[in-house]
Amino acid sequence: MTTNRWTDRVILAAVLLAVLALGIFTAFSGRFSSGVSLSYQQELFGSGQVMTVEIQMDPDQWQELLDMAVSETYYCCDITVNGESYYRVGIRAKGNTSLSMVAASGSDRYSFKIKFDEYVEGQTCHGLDKLVLNNNYADATMMKEAVVYDMFSFLEVPASLCSYAKISVNGEYWGVYLALEAVEESFALRNYGTHYGKLYKPDSMEVGGPGKMEQVDPDSFSEWLASNQKDPSGLEGGSPAGGDLPQGGQPPDGEEGPPFSQGVPGDFSPERGLFGEMGGSSGRAAALNYVGDELEDYSVIWDSQVFSSKKSDHKRVVQALKNISAGTDLAESMDVDRVLRYLAVQTFVVNLDGLTGSMAHNYYLYEKNGQLSLVPWDYNLAFGGFGSGDAASVVHFPVDTPFSSGVSADDRQFFMAILNREEYREKYHAYLKQLAQEYVNGSRFEAFYQTVRVQLDSLAAADPTAFYTGEEYDTAARMLYRTVQLRAESVLGQLAGEIPATHEEQAQAPSLLFDTSEIDLTVMGVMMGGGFGEERRPKGEESFGGFPGGQRPERPADGSAPAEPAGSNESPSGVPDLDVLPDGEEQTPGPQAEGQGPLQQGEALEQDGEQNLAENPAFSGAIQSGRPSPFLENASLKGSSPSGQKEQTSWSRVKGLSILGGLLLAMGLAVLGAAKYRRR
Repeated sequence: MTTNRWTDRVILAAVLLAVLALGIFTAFSGRFSSGVSLSYQQELFGSGQVMTVEIQMDPDQWQELLDMAVSETYYCCDITVNGESYYRVGIRAKGNTSLSMVAASGSDRYSFKIKFDEYVEGQTCHGLDKLVLNNNYADATMMKEAVVYDMFSFLEVPASLCSYAKISVNGEYWGVYLALEAVEESFALRNYGTHYGKLYKPDSMEVGGPGKMEQVDPDSFSEWLASNQKDPSGLEGGSPAGGDLPQGGQPPDGEEGPPFSQGVPGDFSPERGLFGEMGGSSGRAAALNYVGDELEDYSVIWDSQVFSSKKSDHKRVVQALKNISAGTDLAESMDVDRVLRYLAVQTFVVNLDGLTGSMAHNYYLYEKNGQLSLVPWDYNLAFGGFGSGDAASVVHFPVDTPFSSGVSADDRQFFMAILNREEYREKYHAYLKQLAQEYVNGSRFEAFYQTVRVQLDSLAAADPTAFYTGEEYDTAARMLYRTVQLRAESVLGQLAGEIPATHEEQAQAPSLLFDTSEIDLTVMGVMMGGGFGEERRPKGEESFGGFPGGQRPERPADGSAPAEPAGSNESPSGVPDLDVLPDGEEQTPGPQAEGQGPLQQGEALEQDGEQNLAENPAFSGAIQSGRPSPFLENASLKGSSPSGQKEQTSWSRVKGLSILGGLLLAMGLAVLGAAKYRRR
């Protein structure tokens, strides 16, 4: 009798616990289903406004961060993002070559990494572990990177979310940056779900050689650069994009011009790259070539791990690279469709500062269950910003040999394994056609461009640290618009067989390439701005543009735009005139309105243009395309899940239903047990 009484009590307690657990599960089902809240997708990148980031830190620490930027050391600060504060957050300068360039220029406009859990374990910003703030170095358009990420979104490639952000430091307006979701754990959760794989960022081209960043004294940077140059006369094919680069990188006698060809220094070669050695197993491994079975030959990959990995993980990567090199088991060794989509965008935007260029860097390698794919990164030098000889080499960049002309196809086994197969090459061509026809010639690019112009125009003109003036930004943005249009025209011509689609064929039949003389790549910004100590503009006109030797015009104390130098502001043919905003108001950024703080400049412009964009036929058509755009979502205030979110949601539902099923089963067994013992 006593035993039955205690049994009844135990069963009753089990039933009550099951009911309590079920109640907790119901109340917090959202957290249980995903394991972590990832609301930053909407809160930060889908709020409908330009993000605001307010940095508060000890002034001496801030100055030390700026003085020691190339050390990439984290400092402690407090951050307020869109009005919400986070304490004891890590901040450091970010970059590689561009970091040293900015240091040498005398500017303090560094890119930054914001690490929310550097000092407080588990701290995130709505689930985001790290926020990247890019300074738009060498990009006068301020939108190259943004448009490339929009293209990746269009083709549903897992890529970082991004949004423009107004930055202030200790109450001082610092400028407008591009805010990006870092490719780390929160990115992996959002795109691949809770059971994500391994992630690496191979890069053998860091300043100072493989695997290390050399600290260069900004005061002697020009001398350091000169000491690292070498005779490029042995470079096959001239400059990396096929242009003629005379010995020593100097222009021909009697001709004016910078000492570098479109920003490519004289020490450039396929073997050496820009600053570090490209030869040997390290460089070839960074290019994802199979170089043997020894794991140590791939240290450039393992040393760049984002998540902890072990030898068994490394063996899977090497085996996959071996299969890809041999052209066997491709579907098991590579996520072929995702790589084709990645390559299509990479080719379309002519990003030679990436895996298809001589430096073979600026990408992430993702591996799960022995299958490899690529994650995009770093596109401020797309559309001719790095390694391009002239406008024709960008507009007509060949789609069937989509590498720098100094790069052998044999050194890009990863891509050639799929390009050598007709069925995969046709699919790659289909994605290129989709970008040209649907993205550019359809309504998506037009909607993107207009949306970004509404967000940026006043902010760019009043940016106190910008590398370029408001007028330079406007001219550059228009030039980019036209460049993208012509690029789409050339891609379609190449796919149709009307324009040669390889480097060799274009060299043999240059008359088949249409004229691109209206395009000036330097207007949009190029790496190193054409050379140190040399000004891009004609003599007598000042230029800064992120280039050492130039001077940034002083800004009035009231925050208005500085006086602009005289010059033509004519737009390239076909570029929409945005001097007048959609609502008819003239675009004349000036002093801050009374009562507005440093981060409120441009907000009225954004709000005024919002409704007009939503009513714009081109904008509406892009929204209806079914492929989400972070920028178009912002303007319409209608968010939708990015690529990969369905996979995570599906897993979350399975996990949630499993927990719910387990609780219901426990409750049912307890009730049945109670009934059984009652009968006894």
